[in-house]
Amino acid sequence: KSALNGAERIIEALSNAGVKQVKEVRVIKSMLIPDGEGPGGKKQRSVMNWIFLAIVIIPFAAMAITGLYILTWKSFADSYHQGRYETPEELAAIKSPPLLEEARPVRSIDIRAGLSPLLKAFMPTDAGDVSNTYASGITGMQDNGFLLFGCAGPALYLDGYLVKTNSEGDIQWQGFYGVEGKSSEYILESLELSDGSVFCMGTSGALSSIQGGQRAWFVGISPDGKELWQLHWGDGKEYPTPSSAVVNMDGHVMVAGYKQAPTTSIFILEIDGHGELRSEKEIDLKDAIGTGFIRQMKLLTGEEIILTGEKDNSGNGFKDLLAMKLSELGEPIWTQSFGSGMKETGQTVHTFDNGDILFAGKMDSLDAFTGVYLVKTDAQGNKIWEKTMGETGECSLVDILVEDDEPGMTAGNFIVLADQRSPDFMTTTLVIQEFDGHGNVLSEKKYDHSDRRHRVKDGLLFDEKLVLLGNRTWGHNDQDADMSLIEISR
Repeated sequence: KSALNGAERIIEALSNAGVKQVKEVRVIKSMLIPDGEGPGGKKQRSVMNWIFLAIVIIPFAAMAITGLYILTWKSFADSYHQGRYETPEELAAIKSPPLLEEARPVRSIDIRAGLSPLLKAFMPTDAGDVSNTYASGITGMQDNGFLLFGCAGPALYLDGYLVKTNSEGDIQWQGFYGVEGKSSEYILESLELSDGSVFCMGTSGALSSIQGGQRAWFVGISPDGKELWQLHWGDGKEYPTPSSAVVNMDGHVMVAGYKQAPTTSIFILEIDGHGELRSEKEIDLKDAIGTGFIRQMKLLTGEEIILTGEKDNSGNGFKDLLAMKLSELGEPIWTQSFGSGMKETGQTVHTFDNGDILFAGKMDSLDAFTGVYLVKTDAQGNKIWEKTMGETGECSLVDILVEDDEPGMTAGNFIVLADQRSPDFMTTTLVIQEFDGHGNVLSEKKYDHSDRRHRVKDGLLFDEKLVLLGNRTWGHNDQDADMSLIEISR
C-alpha cells in the first residue's frame, strides 16, 4: 500500500514537471544486517530494517512502478498520435460517442491538426508534438460551406487556425496564422466579406503581462486561405479583446471590444479591407457600471452597442446580470441589471428583428448548482420575462441561435445550446431547447457526450439541421485536444 501511494505521488509530480518518458530505472540492492549481529542487538536491527525499508526499498519500488506506468502510457499515447487504437471497440467509442434517442447524428467528422500534413509545413516540430487544436466557433459561408476557427499548435505557443469545408464537411483548405516567436494567437470570431475574403479577430501575445501581455489581433484571409494582412492594436497589459464586428456603409469593418484591465473600458475600431486602421475610440464606463465586468458586446448595423456582463449587487458580494445600450458615440442610452439575489453573469447578447433583446448567461445558486439564465427585454431595456434552465449539477451556456442570424427560424423563436454535467462531473449532455418569443419551451433534444472530455463550443442552423463544433480532449491529463464537427437533425 505504501509503495502504491508513493507511486501515485511520484506519477503526479513527474506529470506536473512535464516528464513524458523515463529512460532508465536503477534498483539499488543492499545486504541487511544478519539477525544476531551488530552492536544494538535484535531491537536495533528491527528498527534499522524498517528505516532501510522506508528510505530505500519503497521509494525505488515506487520509481520502478512509475517507470512502467509512464512507459506504458507513452506507448499508448504514441499509438494514439499515429491513429492506432487498442481495440475496434475503443476506436468506435471515440469516433462515434453514443447519443440519446432524441438526437441521432447525421454525420461526424474529426479534424486533428496534429495529423495534418499542412501543419508539418507550418510548424518546425513533429506532428506528434503538435496535438492541441482548440475550437472557438463556426461560421456559415456564402457557398453553403463552413469556416471553423480557433487555434492550434504545441502546448506553449499556438497559432490562429482556420479550416474551410464544403457543405458535406470535406476540408477544402486549412491554414495557420500568427506571429513568429514566443507568441500565441487565438481567433475568437470571423466575418465573411462580400468579396469572399474573411476578416478574423482575436488576441495575440503572451499570457503573462510580464512578457508583454496580449493585444487585439486582426488578420485578413483570401477566399483560398492565404494571409493578406495583419494588424495589432492596444496595450498588451490591458488585454484588449475584440467581441463583435459588422460591416458599415463604407465597406469597412467596425469592431467593438472590451479591455480586461480596466474591466470597465471598451473600444471601437474601424478597419478597412486592407487592414488599415481608419479610426479608434476608447470609452471608460466606470461611472455607469461601477465595479462591474464586461463579458460580451454586440455591435448593431447602426453602430449602436449592446453589452452584457455583471454588475455589483448593492455591495453585498453578489452580482447581477448587466445589460446596457450605448449610442454610436459610445454614450450610455440605458443601463439595467437583472438577477434573483444570487450571482447572475451575462455571457452573450442577441437581438431580434422587432428590436427585442435576449441576454443570456450563468446563474450560480452558491449551493453547488449552476444554470443558464435568460432575460428578454424590449428595445428600451424593460424586462419582458426571465427564465433559468438546468437541472441538478452544472448547466452552462454554449450558444444561442436566434432568427436574425439563422434564416428559416420562426420570427422571435430561438434555440439554446447548453451543457448539462452530472453531479459527479463525469458525464456531459448537450441540451438543445427551442423557445418561442414568450419564453415557452417548444421542443427539447439531448446529445449525450457520455464523456466529460467532449464539449460543444458553437453551433449554427443549416438546411434544417444543427451543425455543432466541439472540442475533445484526450491523452495524459487531457493535455491534447482536437476539433469535432457534428451534424444533428433538428
